[in-house]
Amino acid sequence: MPKAFKDLTLKFRHNCDVKEVRFIPKAHYIVAEIVYVIEDVEMLTDNGRYFGIDLGIANFAAIVSNVMPPQIVNGGQLKSINQLFSKQSAHIRAVETAIHPVVSSNGFTHCKQTNRLRSLDAKRGARIKDGLHEYGGTDWTLGAERLDTNGG
Repeated sequence: MPKAFKDLTLKFRHNCDVKEVRFIPKAHYIVAEIVYVIEDVEMLTDNGRYFGIDLGIANFAAIVSNVMPPQIVNGGQLKSINQLFSKQSAHIRAVETAIHPVVSSNGFTHCKQTNRLRSLDAKRGARIKDGLHEYGGTDWTLGAERLDTNGG
């Protein structure tokens, strides 16, 4: 076991059995994923209400239902985050390749992963995660409430 994990303690939910724990190294931190064993959930009866989500690129999602009007969730914010990341990443890679070129066995020149690239990637991931959480508060949560099984 690595020295970094010597005094590590993890808190688990009380009523669930732990199947496995995975440690995933990220740019500047480590993520612990805890996998639980849960019992099978009984299927609900069909109430005649349906809800569909089509994920896309230009539009983040198109949402349709038989009890509410269709909606389109704009994906421009996520596209612009990715576009800025690609632009900045290309610039950093070009500078790094000019300073410290690495030639692979097939003759291509590239650069190694740098702390600046790792930091840029982590920042992009945080911005996308935040954007997805913002989408979670939109009107489609209201649509899910309209589709509840109580018939109202």
